[in-house]
Order: sequence, then C-alpha cells, then structure tokens
Amino acid sequence: MSSPSSSSSSASSASSASALVDAAKKRKASLFDFEPEVLLADVQNAVDAYIDDASDALETALIEECGAAGDAEKSEAIRDGTDELNAALTQKFGKQFAILGAYAQRNIFHVDDDLRVPHSAAGGAEDGALPTAEEEAALDKELAEWNLRLRQGRQEEKALRSKDERIKALQELFETHKEDISQLKVWCMWCSTCSAERQ
Repeated sequence: MSSPSSSSSSASSASSASALVDAAKKRKASLFDFEPEVLLADVQNAVDAYIDDASDALETALIEECGAAGDAEKSEAIRDGTDELNAALTQKFGKQFAILGAYAQRNIFHVDDDLRVPHSAAGGAEDGALPTAEEEAALDKELAEWNLRLRQGRQEEKALRSKDERIKALQELFETHKEDISQLKVWCMWCSTCSAERQ
C-alpha cells in the first residue's frame, strides 16, 4: 500500500507531465497554425474512407462481372471477400500509418522547447506570437518587390543571352568569310553621319 506522500508525488508528476504536453501542443499550434495530431488523424480517416469506397466499387464490379446480381450465394461470397480485403487493407495501413505518425511527430512536427517564431528586429509581436496584420502586409509588400526584381532580372538575363547569341553568330560569320572581307564598316546608331550613310 502506497503512502499519502507517494500518491501526491505521483499525482504531481502526472500533472506536470500533462502541463508539459499541453504546452507543447500550444507551441506547435502557434508555429504550424494547425494541430499536427488532428492533421494526421484526418489523413488516416481519409485513407480509411478511400479503402471503403474502393472495396464497395470492387464489390459492385465483381458482382456485375460475375453475373451474380440475381444469385444471393455468389453475391454473399463476393461481399465476404471484399469485406475481408477491406479489413486486411485497413489493418495494414493502420500499422504502417502508426509508424509514419510516430516518425512525423518525432522528426517533422517536433518543436524544441527553446524555439520561437522569428520577428523583425524593428519590433513587432511578442516572442512566440503570430505576426500582426501590419507585419503580414509589410512582408507581402517586400515579397512583391523581390518578385518584381526577380522578373526584371530574368528579363535582363534573357536580353543579355540574346545579345550574346547575336555576337556569337556574327563572330562565326566573320570567321567564315574573313578571307573575303576587304573592308568592314561599323555604324553607330547615335551617329547622324553613320545613319545617313546607312541609307
């Protein structure tokens, strides 16, 4: 028989462990904006529903293919077979998903105790809190500016590549006909005399 002090001690330990679990869940929810446990449960439920739908579709197709629509014995045998397949698939997936869920909790959704949401040095939401609407708007604006710079950079790169290709083509043309060239004229677009001569 345990003493009152050991009982209160184990109750205190259980309470502390529960508080730590609750704190970890809140921290995950603030970082991920969703509860990982709920997401994993939703995925498992969705796959279970897909298995049920697939089993029903297979049962219907087999009854039609085997001409068992009017034969109660054949229909029952097909139904038993697809139910057995459904149970086996659900059990197999459940075991494998339990492994995936444990891995995800340990490696994908694990949040260290000292991890906090980073914010700008200019100040903003309290450490560990979600960004405010103003901070999100500023980030969206900054992202739009970077996207614009990226598009401009790509356009400049494309123009430079096109110029490079033209220069290479001229070099190849020159190398091919350099023995035949006696005089090479170069016109400048800004020179009025050159423009007049080109006409």
